[in-house]
Amino acid sequence: MLNLHQSILEQKLSLQKFEQLCYLWEKMAEIAGKEAILLTEHILTDGESINSINQAKPKFRLLALPGWNVLLSGKPNNNIVFYEATISFDNKIIDEFLEKLELKNVFKNRLLQLKQSRKTSNFQSQFILQLLGILTSQSDYLSTNYYAQNLDRILLNRIQQERIFDQVINQIEENIDLLAIVKMTIEHVRDLLKLDRLVVYQLKVETFSQTTGETELIDVVTYEAKADETIASILNFQGENCFSNNQELQNKYYEGFTLVINDLEKSDLPNCLYSLMKNLKVRAKIMTPIMVRDELWGFLIAHQCLTPRFWKQTDINFIVNIAQYLAIAIYQDQSYQELKTQKENLEKQVEKRAKELEYALLAAEVAHKSKKEFIGNISHELRTPLTCVIGLSKTLLLQFNQENNTFPIEQQQRYLKTIQDSGKKLLGLVNDLLEFSQIEAGKTSLNISNFSLHQIALSLINEFQEKANKHEVSLELDYLIDENNHEFYSDRDRLEQIAINLLDNAIKFTPAGGKVILRIWKEQNRVYFQIEDTGIGISDNNMPLLFEQFKQLEESKTRTHSGTGLGLALTKQLVELLRGKIEVESIIGKGSSFTFWLPSQTYPVCKVKDERQPPPKGSTIILISQEEEIANLICDLLTVAEYQVIWLIDESTAIKTIKLLEPSIVIVDNSLSKVNDICKKMKNLKIDKKLKLILMVDDLYPNTDVTQEIEEIEEIDDYLMKPLQPTSLIEKINNL
Repeated sequence: MLNLHQSILEQKLSLQKFEQLCYLWEKMAEIAGKEAILLTEHILTDGESINSINQAKPKFRLLALPGWNVLLSGKPNNNIVFYEATISFDNKIIDEFLEKLELKNVFKNRLLQLKQSRKTSNFQSQFILQLLGILTSQSDYLSTNYYAQNLDRILLNRIQQERIFDQVINQIEENIDLLAIVKMTIEHVRDLLKLDRLVVYQLKVETFSQTTGETELIDVVTYEAKADETIASILNFQGENCFSNNQELQNKYYEGFTLVINDLEKSDLPNCLYSLMKNLKVRAKIMTPIMVRDELWGFLIAHQCLTPRFWKQTDINFIVNIAQYLAIAIYQDQSYQELKTQKENLEKQVEKRAKELEYALLAAEVAHKSKKEFIGNISHELRTPLTCVIGLSKTLLLQFNQENNTFPIEQQQRYLKTIQDSGKKLLGLVNDLLEFSQIEAGKTSLNISNFSLHQIALSLINEFQEKANKHEVSLELDYLIDENNHEFYSDRDRLEQIAINLLDNAIKFTPAGGKVILRIWKEQNRVYFQIEDTGIGISDNNMPLLFEQFKQLEESKTRTHSGTGLGLALTKQLVELLRGKIEVESIIGKGSSFTFWLPSQTYPVCKVKDERQPPPKGSTIILISQEEEIANLICDLLTVAEYQVIWLIDESTAIKTIKLLEPSIVIVDNSLSKVNDICKKMKNLKIDKKLKLILMVDDLYPNTDVTQEIEEIEEIDDYLMKPLQPTSLIEKINNL
């Protein structure tokens, strides 16, 4: 009798044929060697040889190879002429057989000896072919046609299943694309089992929503194989609500439950599931979970749409096994994608670090070269006026010491004027050096006052008119401020110094016949100064070096214009000191346009004192930043300065921490999201101490508007500019 439902062959066989089958089991075990385990009825006796066959006893052969097991058992009739033979590949039937003989634990212990392998043994195909040869021989009592028609539905079907398993394993090992693996697998499985439709229903798929513009998680059919075009497609179908709304059912699937429905009309299903299958025109169904990393990734679902189907256990087991193989492929694909992402991130970090190192080396080289040029330039700039001062003053002294001083008074006046001009030039050089060093050290104080922009404009034009005439350059003023709006609140001396440096350069680098325009206007709370010239211009290669310290754009040996290389670097620092910004546009041979803007100082500015005050013992400072390098620098500096520093990365917990610790100062990085809201919430906290806020801003990028950010956040008491200057940081903290 052939029991197709249980994948088991039960048949009367001759003694000769049964012995041939026993020999086949033993032969395959011998060929497989260490890859196989063979159990026989002799394990029940005390050392009886396999070859010493007692014909009257029931016999069995249980062969185990990596990935599959097969059982042969036989019970002789009274005359020992025939055997009631049973052949089964089903693990459940094999377990029941072993339990009856109390051999299940023995078999499990033997299985532990097998080498773990995910590969399906190729012995199975050989074994089944030889088994077919024995069973379909003419000496059997059953006809060849009977076996050809029925064994094809069990044994040959098993071979096809194993081939599908082999294909899946090979594709997994070769890192084939997950989409290709799933498509190939469900197409072959659907074809082998003659299914109307086989689909993969994936849970928690990330999908971009055109409505909300955000990524959202949905449940959807992602893969599908159909018998033909008459079967409706459910690809991208959403609606397994019966699962999502049933916690008990979810728990069962997490434990490996497989839903089997032979006939919808004869099943006792919940209304939700019944309606779903009815709407999809599904009559019979198998639904088994796909578990990946102990999480329910999705389902493998088989549909019979038009007619009922009484699912064989072999079909159910096959679909469950396929789901497990797909889980392995999905796990490998996820691991590969994670590894790929990590690799890309690592490559980006390496590339970023390599560029940073390259830029650092280039900057060091440029700095070294610039300092050498600066020493040569400053030597020349100092010696020239000093030579005039010493030489001319000595000449005058010699003339005054002579009894008959015939030195013309006009020449004496000219000498004294040259000495005075040289002295002023020397004083300017020394002042630039001192100013630059003080700003670098963070020891510059601001003198904020209210003054007239119109007066500054006239003063600048008057001061440079003579120099412009001397160079045959036209100097013009384009004053665009209403007479009722000319007052401004800032450091007048610093503003004039910035404008003087830029006007001096413009006239210096504009050839005779050219023009220099000083343009001034106001926008809201800012004043804009623009110095435009028709001079020699600046090349694109020199633009990045324009505001570098100690840097002259002309070669020191061939340059035609004097200067130390500190002018524009000092100008940029002064602009930033006043919380402004400077920009430049230039076309080589046509001229340049320098524009800087400054905000009106509508709130108190921290004036740094030269003498440092020791910090109060135990003062607590909280730093909120996600940039590790900056945070480590600040923590180290303030710890050395005897402050207690707490670094918070997560901004969401900052308010609770501040309320609990009641710090004196909070430093907030402006790169945090919703920094305005954070500052407002901190200022509104009801704590005993008066909380001081410092905003840490980054002005390295052209589109960053630092002053605008500061003006929008009214709650801050001061700010720190990146990159941080250690001295400036300590001084500002101490002052607050």
